[in-house]
Amino acid sequence: MSEPIEITLWERFDSNSKSWKYNHYSEGFLEELDPPIPKGKVQEGSWPSGTWRKQKAILKDNKIIGK
Repeated sequence: MSEPIEITLWERFDSNSKSWKYNHYSEGFLEELDPPIPKGKVQEGSWPSGTWRKQKAILKDNKIIGK
């Protein structure tokens, strides 16, 4: 069993469906971080133009809990 890790769940607003869609999670949680930090050229091109929201959660044994 692994130790719980605090994570940030990232959702991006989908203008076609007018709803929030889960995108990814990142380790740790920083209140002031918004939007997420891109990793790679594709993300660098598309992430800054998105509308993001985040939520604090816990990852334990490869399962997201506490959201």
